[in-house]
Amino acid sequence: MAIKNTWLNFFKPNIYVKNFRDININMLEKYNIKLIICDLDNTLTPHFNHLPSLESIKFVDKIKNNGLYFVLASNNIKKRTKAFAEKLKPHDVMWLAFKPFTFKIKKIIKKYKVKPEEVLFIGDQFLLDIFCANLIGAKSILVLPKFDFSDKRTSISSFTEKFIYQKLQHKNMLNSSVYKDETYYEIL
Repeated sequence: MAIKNTWLNFFKPNIYVKNFRDININMLEKYNIKLIICDLDNTLTPHFNHLPSLESIKFVDKIKNNGLYFVLASNNIKKRTKAFAEKLKPHDVMWLAFKPFTFKIKKIIKKYKVKPEEVLFIGDQFLLDIFCANLIGAKSILVLPKFDFSDKRTSISSFTEKFIYQKLQHKNMLNSSVYKDETYYEIL
């Protein structure tokens, strides 16, 4: 049962997966997805990797081969994001995207002439990626972070991420699944 008018809806992803590999790209076209905006650090690779893995390159190639636009959107600096993007070859790259603020995201949506409901965000953070997607009316997939900060970070954002996760779990608002068929994607 969906919970209406709660602050948690701002942080609720459409789907929650363990790894970006679990996303069935072939199903996205059926749900009218035309543009994928994907976070970089701890979504496609741990934050300390400077180059994309073969698996992330294949993932982006499959997206592009299915006729979808792929945009890399990172809050990280130009040097880090651009170096990664040179090997990944996305359609577009945003560094210093200032997520969850939406002004740069809206420019990309306008550039590719798509509607917000035709956009899919893929990211590892409720506060930045999922919140941003929900603010503009896009779909979202939350990916388990590639690097676990739980023992090493005590920041406010880390605490808040854990708090939101626990609240969503408690209210049964996280759609987590290992399915890769179309049933899995009906919530998009």
